[in-house]
Amino acid sequence: MKRLSDVLTTTIDQKIFEHAAIAKAWKNAAGDGIDFMTTVVKFSDGVLTIAVHDQTWLSELNFMKGELTERMKGYGLAVSSLSFYYKKRAQRVDIVTHSKKTMTDKEKLYADRLADSIKDEALRESFRRAIYSYFTVYTLDDYLG
Repeated sequence: MKRLSDVLTTTIDQKIFEHAAIAKAWKNAAGDGIDFMTTVVKFSDGVLTIAVHDQTWLSELNFMKGELTERMKGYGLAVSSLSFYYKKRAQRVDIVTHSKKTMTDKEKLYADRLADSIKDEALRESFRRAIYSYFTVYTLDDYLG
């Protein structure tokens, strides 16, 4: 007979690894810009549920469902559909405790290049505000790391 603690540890560890693998596949399939604005919530019965932290992105991602579903399949996941919903990003403790820094010229250039690749004007400006905000707390190395 197995102890309950042995069974729970194994099950919990496996779930963590599964979620990490799905989140990595999402990041690869969606790209850095989309991944930054989303969080993988769960994968159940072929449906990948994603929280989107910006309402403009939510609208855009709903138009991209088919393309993103196919990309996810390319990473070996049996995704039949994607489900997106809006959820305000939880304030991270490290953002609250770190003082703001000034965005470097290199970070601004990188952020502008990313934002300028987005065709939809509202989505582009929403992303630009988000990435500028990111670079007042984190560095380009943090973002690329």
